[in-house]
Amino acid sequence: MADVTPVTLSSKAKYEGIFDVGEWYNLMWDVFGGFGYEIWETKYKEKVIGDAKELDIDWTCFKDIDAYTRFEITADILVLGLKSVEVQKDGVQSKADKASIEIIFNASLITDYDDRWSSNFLLRLLKGVYNRYIYRPTLRHWKIKIYEEMYQIQNEVKGFFNLPRFM
Repeated sequence: MADVTPVTLSSKAKYEGIFDVGEWYNLMWDVFGGFGYEIWETKYKEKVIGDAKELDIDWTCFKDIDAYTRFEITADILVLGLKSVEVQKDGVQSKADKASIEIIFNASLITDYDDRWSSNFLLRLLKGVYNRYIYRPTLRHWKIKIYEEMYQIQNEVKGFFNLPRFM
C-alpha cells in the first residue's frame, strides 16, 4: 500500500476584487504544468445564485519523481459571488470578473505509489527497512523539494492577485 506523508499544513491564497477568471485559470494550468505536474480536476461544481455564480473546484496535481516517489499537490478552490463587470483600463472599456476567491494548497509525498512493495510479506518487511535506513536521506530531500515547489506555485498565484508572497 502506498504511504502518504503530508509535507505542509494547509496554505491559503485569498483575494476579493476584480480579475479575469479565464486568465487566472490558464495561469494555474501553466504554473502546475511548468513544474511538470499532471492535473486532474476531481471536482467542478458551478451554482448560479441570482446574477452571480459560485464555483467549487478541486485539483489533484501529481508528478512522478522516480519509480518509488510521487509528489502530490492539491488545490481546493472556492469562488464566490462571481459576476461579470465593465472596467475602464487606460481609457478603454473592457469586461472583467468580480469575485471572492480562496485557494487552499496542500502538499504530500507518496512513496511506493504503484504498490510494488506490498505484494508479499518479505517485500513489506524489506520496505520498512528500506524506508527507515536507506531511503531516509532521499525522503528528506524530496520533502524539502515539494515544500519549495508548492510555495513557488502559491507565490505565482498570489503574484497574479498582487498579494504578499513568501520565500
